[in-house]
Amino acid sequence: MKKTILLIMLFVANIHFYNAQKKDIVISNITKSCDNLLGSNIYDYELCKNWKTLSKKKVKKIILLSDTVSHHTIHYAATEFPFWINADISMNNKKYKMKINGGSYFYLSEVSTNKVQLYAFKEPSLDYFICGIGSEDDSLCIENKQLAKEIVINNNNKILSMWKNAYNLKDKNDNMYEIFIDEDKCLVSLNKNQLKCIILKEGNKVIKIYSGERVKVAGYKQEQFNEGDYVTTLYKMKNTFKINDE
Repeated sequence: MKKTILLIMLFVANIHFYNAQKKDIVISNITKSCDNLLGSNIYDYELCKNWKTLSKKKVKKIILLSDTVSHHTIHYAATEFPFWINADISMNNKKYKMKINGGSYFYLSEVSTNKVQLYAFKEPSLDYFICGIGSEDDSLCIENKQLAKEIVINNNNKILSMWKNAYNLKDKNDNMYEIFIDEDKCLVSLNKNQLKCIILKEGNKVIKIYSGERVKVAGYKQEQFNEGDYVTTLYKMKNTFKINDE
């Protein structure tokens, strides 16, 4: 209910981008990349992985059932995710680059002019997106986020015992990391600031460490961590361990 007014603003007076008769749309090169999120936030990474790459049929439907919208409205009515599905579009003898966000909106950039226009998908379909416009409290939106969190926690629990140890290591910038991993928990101290942590296995000799809570860290280069934010990477060497904050 809290975003009802914004939803009205979103679709009243908007011009429908392409009506049902304008079907001269060719879609190619649909791609999605998630790996870069491993160095930022583990929950965003899982959300990205779980968001199925859209088919050409679905991308076409998104275009046909979308309206122009202002950046102001998107800021207040949409959930923004730091990852995109990209596609090349050909419409009415013009070529476009399309960037689709999981928050039910997308950008079209005309290749010849670099003109960029913002659009929002007006149908409440979470089959295409992670969250709908104005639906941050929607049950399916919450379920998508909860599923990603459960996957992260389950993966963490499976490997804690494999890395059970106490580590006291410095990175290349002489930042001290005190990491304690037990069978049921992970803790990391950054300049005497302790926070709960989550680990992700990368091969047999590497784990990435993420914050397990939202916390402020005094005297550290990053003053605050949100839940799931990347902290550091721990490497198992031949006879020792190494830390790297990348």
